[in-house]
Amino acid sequence: MTALTSDPAIAGALAALSLEQKVQLLTGHDFWTTWPIEKIGLRRILVSDGPSGVRGETWDERDPSLNLPSATALASSWDPDVGEALPVTVEVENRGARDGKQIVQIYAERADSAVDRPVRWLVGFAPARVPAGERAQVLLNVPTRLLAYWQDGWRYEPGAYQLRAGTSAVDLPLAANVELT
Repeated sequence: MTALTSDPAIAGALAALSLEQKVQLLTGHDFWTTWPIEKIGLRRILVSDGPSGVRGETWDERDPSLNLPSATALASSWDPDVGEALPVTVEVENRGARDGKQIVQIYAERADSAVDRPVRWLVGFAPARVPAGERAQVLLNVPTRLLAYWQDGWRYEPGAYQLRAGTSAVDLPLAANVELT
């Protein structure tokens, strides 16, 4: 495994943004481009693959593509449950000589929780089938309900949670922070 969708550099860049700039990240500059935000090194990106695919300034299939969950697409989905999950993408690499299969597991942690809960609990898992020498991305949707606790109804404890990814509860090399408000 090599990457999770969040890292400290992204968290630092987001912390440096004003509320207006954060909204700009969700709305786009116009129909085909995103807002450039120079203070965090974000250039203008041309949206060339439809409403959520971006490839930069060129339209070349060899350029890597990024899929952004558009706020307007989420709002117009007619599915109220679409906002009730946290999408987590993990990249898995098979460094072996044979095709392989691995189960990617996602665990949540809540440091200094006021709620009686485990130190770490399983919130998602999915198989990854990867040919020898290849990489694959695994998308897991973590239901937000799995971060809640029961006290006369489902409740959420505000604050920082950490989502950790790996192959078991004791092998979790990847982490991303999530803030519940």
